[in-house]
Amino acid sequence: KKFIQCHIRDITERKRTEKRLKESEERYRRAFETARDGQFLIDKEEGRIVNTNPAIQKLLGYSNQELMGKTLQHFGMLKDKKNIKKTIKELERVGFIHDEVRIKNKEGNTIDAEMYLIDKAEVIQCNIRDITERKLVEDALDKSKDQLSNAVKIAHLGPWEYDAVNDLFTFTDSFYAIFRTTAEQVGGYTMSSAEYAKRFVHPDDAAVVGEEIRKAIETEDQEFSRQLEHRIIYSNGDVGYITMRFFIVKDENGRTVRTYGVNQDITEHKLAEKVLRNSERKYSDLFEFLPLAVYEITPDGKLISANRAAYELSGYSREDIEKGMNIAELLLPEDWQRALAHIPKLMAGKRLGDNEFTIVKKDGGTFPALIYSNAVKRDGKAIGIRGAIVDISERKESLGKLRQALGATIAALAFVAGTRDPYTAGHQRRVADLATAIAAEMNISAERIDGIHVAASIHDIGKISVPGEILSKPSMLSKSEFDLIKVHSQAGYNILKGIEFPWPIARMVLEHHERMDGSGYPQELKGDDILLESRIISVADVVEAMASHRPYRPTRGIDAALEEITKNRGILYDAAAVDACLKLHNEKGYSFA
Repeated sequence: KKFIQCHIRDITERKRTEKRLKESEERYRRAFETARDGQFLIDKEEGRIVNTNPAIQKLLGYSNQELMGKTLQHFGMLKDKKNIKKTIKELERVGFIHDEVRIKNKEGNTIDAEMYLIDKAEVIQCNIRDITERKLVEDALDKSKDQLSNAVKIAHLGPWEYDAVNDLFTFTDSFYAIFRTTAEQVGGYTMSSAEYAKRFVHPDDAAVVGEEIRKAIETEDQEFSRQLEHRIIYSNGDVGYITMRFFIVKDENGRTVRTYGVNQDITEHKLAEKVLRNSERKYSDLFEFLPLAVYEITPDGKLISANRAAYELSGYSREDIEKGMNIAELLLPEDWQRALAHIPKLMAGKRLGDNEFTIVKKDGGTFPALIYSNAVKRDGKAIGIRGAIVDISERKESLGKLRQALGATIAALAFVAGTRDPYTAGHQRRVADLATAIAAEMNISAERIDGIHVAASIHDIGKISVPGEILSKPSMLSKSEFDLIKVHSQAGYNILKGIEFPWPIARMVLEHHERMDGSGYPQELKGDDILLESRIISVADVVEAMASHRPYRPTRGIDAALEEITKNRGILYDAAAVDACLKLHNEKGYSFA
């Protein structure tokens, strides 16, 4: 008879193991693909890249296909093949290597990075973390160490490793420097977790630190990392603060065999935060009780905060602001449009003039105010506007009275000139009107136009020093008589130079007979040496004089006057002032009243 022999072997456990292995591999694959740190997988035999994750592709600017087969020395991480073989042997011996390297990306730019080499049996896992920004900060801190010696201390970094299997920490000199001690004083570079906690961890924080380490060891997350802040004990017994950031390394069975990390002393940072909080509290008190009305707004005008003086000035309350009030409610519509145009310029860091607005109070009342504003910056970026409101009601009232007094003074001076020569009174008035119109056509500021009008209204005040018979002589003047009349510019300057005007009135009066080519009097000034206001008055003076009747000659007419300034445009008379005058008469129908 023939038989079939059947062997049965129980492979249930193997199948379970395969399933767990497959699940573990799937977890590792997901962790590898989604890791924030760049990762290579490197073949041990050739030292060439066999796989990469998206993070390293993004960091270096290569696709996965472009990276495949390359070696670490291609990126400047290792100089030659001997180095990679030597590194592999060392890695097989210790299982983990950490180093800081400089990597070149696809464009040839250099990136500072932390490199972690982990022995993964058939392959090497190379983790790359971009620390370029940190390096830049460290370099900047090093350069400014001398300047910062009496301020916040530079935070030192101290790397460490922990062998979870043997419960053994391994430290570095920089780690011990954080605790203000050395390996020699402590007794070496290694110690157990219990000894570490006893020597360096604040007793009240020891339980928290121990719990975090336990979580790190027991976690199944391949990419586990944690950042923990706790108190420490310096070697001299003082209390400090550190930030501890650490990671884990698992073996092929998913067991945590090693953790590694970096400690950073943040004690000075903590002290600085305390000082900053105190400073902010002081600023808050100053802000609140400052007698000047102060506010802060967002770029779209929403009020963020205001102080007590602002509430008292406007009649609004803190509750009004907390409800989302906009500063537009404090301004007239036309002023709000002007403010909207100012805000982008302020956010760009520009300083602006023309800051007078009308404030509308909660009860509907209004008052004039000056608003001084500047950008509020955080980390160098403008995030809003801070301003101060100054009520200028009393100042405006005083200024109005002052202007009335000034107007009366000007009128009196003009009257004095007119009493000597009736022609002078009308001439000055008409020159003032034309000069003002020319200045407005040239888009000169309102403030400067006011000064031009005042100066032109009394530009011939010096004629009170000229004998009356010469001023009213019905025939042509002799050279000596004309020389006497020419003195009136200097005489007018002498009369006015001691009066404090808000404009250079005396100088305008002195220069109104100067000419662009230097042929004028009394100083024979040329071009830009003559004040612009003086050049405008001189054009108006010539046009009015030629267009008007004089005792010694009949009028030459406006056409002759305009022909004179056209012919000598840019020679005797300012070109821009001539153009504005011609436009007024030829296009806008200007005529003397």
